[in-house]
Amino acid sequence: MRKKQNHFFYIAFSLLLTQTTLAEDWAEGFDLFMNNCSECHQRSGRGIKGIYPTLIKSEIVTGNGLDIAQVLIIGRGEMPSFADAMTAKEMAQIINYIRHAWGNDKNLKTNVNVSADNILQLLQK
Repeated sequence: MRKKQNHFFYIAFSLLLTQTTLAEDWAEGFDLFMNNCSECHQRSGRGIKGIYPTLIKSEIVTGNGLDIAQVLIIGRGEMPSFADAMTAKEMAQIINYIRHAWGNDKNLKTNVNVSADNILQLLQK
């Protein structure tokens, strides 16, 4: 019985730790978005029609997560590359924030978060 209680405690603690980490990453992603992206894409994620695209229900945002990573790494149109301005972890935090903000989480093709390792792999290509 004691072994089952310890196992349950370990699982509960692991889930709590994971949720705390996700919440911290979300908060960091929000801050990074506000400081680096919101001037063009607006705080609401709606962008400015005809100038800066919306991030809401965008196929690039709701796809597999790597498409938007490529945009951050390479840049697109007026948007500069952030490859030298941010760490892989910061890019992953922004991407995961955007993919779950403004109702985008309801339209995700895959519900897998982008990791810093995913970004590093793209940077090496």
